[in-house]
Amino acid sequence: MNRRLLMFWLLVVGLSTAALTVAGRGTFTAHERARVSVASFRGLSDRVQEFDRLKARAAPWPPRSSSEGGLAQEISAVLTAASLPASAMTSLSPDNGTTLPGDVGLTQLRAGLTLNNITLPQLGRFLAQWRRRQPALGGWTVTAIDLSPEAESGKAAAPGATARDLPLRAVMNLESIVAEGAEQ
Repeated sequence: MNRRLLMFWLLVVGLSTAALTVAGRGTFTAHERARVSVASFRGLSDRVQEFDRLKARAAPWPPRSSSEGGLAQEISAVLTAASLPASAMTSLSPDNGTTLPGDVGLTQLRAGLTLNNITLPQLGRFLAQWRRRQPALGGWTVTAIDLSPEAESGKAAAPGATARDLPLRAVMNLESIVAEGAEQ
């Protein structure tokens, strides 16, 4: 009987050890998953805090200008600063804007600007002055430029003239994103 009792207890201890081993593996696996999840959450929390810091430092979207002719006045100032005549601006056609999707309160504005009878160096000076005057321009950005030779009736190019000296027509697309409901 002692032998049977000993065998019984050995069987109980063996089965208990096997059950603890299976449970221990599951516990270890769950602990490892929890550690990885906590590390992932800490990384996400750090990114959210960094996003909040960047958002606090970022300049707000400029408000929509309530003054009429604001863009035209700014372009005239840029032309003057670039030593170009006001007559170089032959067309400025702004649109009413498109409200951006979502509930963000932002509007995308677009405008077309045409400069006639300017040379490449003059266009370069205009764009340099445009860049220097930001953000006074209210966030307007040149998004496209189409250059074409200016059609001059019957005039021949001056002797020794280079491509830099030939008159051009520059058609520019301008875009701005502004906050609605805010006044400047």
